[in-house]
Amino acid sequence: MAQFSDRDDKGRFAKGNAGGPGRPKREVERDYLQAIRDTISRKDIIEIAKRAVRDAKGGDGKARDWISRYLLPETSGQAAGGSPSDLFIIKIPAGVRDANGD
Repeated sequence: MAQFSDRDDKGRFAKGNAGGPGRPKREVERDYLQAIRDTISRKDIIEIAKRAVRDAKGGDGKARDWISRYLLPETSGQAAGGSPSDLFIIKIPAGVRDANGD
């Protein structure tokens, strides 16, 4: 691997070097987010979510993780290495069905 003069022997920015260009300006981020909104329809999002649910039910761990990040709040105890008692548990009453009748 090539050694850069702005980095130390461990790959960190050397003393006196401010580093990279930094975080993009909010305007740039807004442009990217708007481009995504212009490209992905509500129907697309619903189809993606349905596929994730189907995959998660089929045992796909990545799909379960992706869904969990949107459905379950992160607790401060969990983020700090807390015990399992810090986790939220969602209980769905028997007989409750989703929009698909499942």
